[in-house]
Amino acid sequence: MKNNIYNDIILKSSMFNYKMYSDDNMMIYNSYKGMHSILYVCKESRDKVEELLTATNVIYNSEDPVLVKLYKSGYLVPIDCDEKSIREKVRIDMVSEGTLNLVIHTTDACNFRCRYCYMDFGHTIMPVDVQDKIISFVAKNLIICTGVSISWFGGEPLLGLDVISNMSRQIISICKKAKKPYHASITTNGYLLTPEVFQKLLDCKVTTYTITIDGLKDLHDQYRTLRGGEGSFDRIIQNLIHIRDFNKSCALRVYIRTNVTCKFINCIDQYIEYYQALFGRDKRFGFFIRPVDNWGGERVNSIATELISYDVVGEIYRRISQVRHSLNFLPALSALNKGGATCSAHCKNKYTIGVNGLISKCDEADSGDGNLAIGNIFENLNIIDENLHSKWLYSGSLNKTDCEDCFYSIPCLMGCCSKYTVLSGERACPLNYKS
Repeated sequence: MKNNIYNDIILKSSMFNYKMYSDDNMMIYNSYKGMHSILYVCKESRDKVEELLTATNVIYNSEDPVLVKLYKSGYLVPIDCDEKSIREKVRIDMVSEGTLNLVIHTTDACNFRCRYCYMDFGHTIMPVDVQDKIISFVAKNLIICTGVSISWFGGEPLLGLDVISNMSRQIISICKKAKKPYHASITTNGYLLTPEVFQKLLDCKVTTYTITIDGLKDLHDQYRTLRGGEGSFDRIIQNLIHIRDFNKSCALRVYIRTNVTCKFINCIDQYIEYYQALFGRDKRFGFFIRPVDNWGGERVNSIATELISYDVVGEIYRRISQVRHSLNFLPALSALNKGGATCSAHCKNKYTIGVNGLISKCDEADSGDGNLAIGNIFENLNIIDENLHSKWLYSGSLNKTDCEDCFYSIPCLMGCCSKYTVLSGERACPLNYKS
């Protein structure tokens, strides 16, 4: 037998491991390694895996395939590995990231009236004077930032396509002159994402798209209707097929979000079959599932009996994993990755700007909510109120004694929803609190 330098390593179970059980099977997940670490353990291997993950000291043995798999997947780590220091480095890198991240609401209007949406829609498109002030804000802050990332948001941001075109052209030019990178994404319902509009967005360097499609046609058209009550499924799918067929850029990413209720559970197989046929061969398309929750407002009351718990989503992913397909499923997308469940309000260079120029830290802050504002784009001197800003940056931090040894402390980085904390004065673990 050949000598192996790893055979002298003594291992321990990672503090970021989490185990879930279903019948005789087990699923394990390591929150530092993220969603790609998820392993499904069959009945025959379950006892062996349990033994290795609960042992105090494990001597590495390259002849043991189960042990090797657990080590290479991050479930077992060297005995001297200081995982809490690693977590702190991830936290510092995350909150101090140098890119200027702006979520810009092009409009507070929407062409949809989704049955679970919390927003009260207006009719305002971002005025030119607000756009000009934002562009000046970018130019001033780019001096101390490493690049710019814009997320176009709404309402339905494509109702403000002229805003996107005007601002993109100028901000891209500013970044080019400063020799700093620029990236843009958009969250859209996809109905207005026609071939002509898609090309305009590409010209604006928008390469990442998040589009909500709630399952198959029957379900989607129940929940995500146009303002007049008509269905929207067919046109969205038509737009996505065009993107698939007429743009081959490897830089393009399309994330299809499916908000699910109890009605979804009985059509999982049909859902996979349908989207497998459309996008199974195109890895630029990713899929993720979230339960419809009570996000506020009155509309959701009409489907209150159809809501499911977050625990059920894990079972849905388990069932998806048992069906043969090549779809690019992203379990809970970012929430399972290190730092992915961290409230973005904790990041010092991240701001949301509403159609009226109010600046906040929360993507869910609509443009007229002055209670959540930390600044105003029209202020001549201090655009950002640093006292208010600091409350969002630090008030969401949990007491370390509450989560020092928690397996989930690397996705959330020991923080919670800053909006919840600012409004309630309380702190809540993100595993228990649903925004």
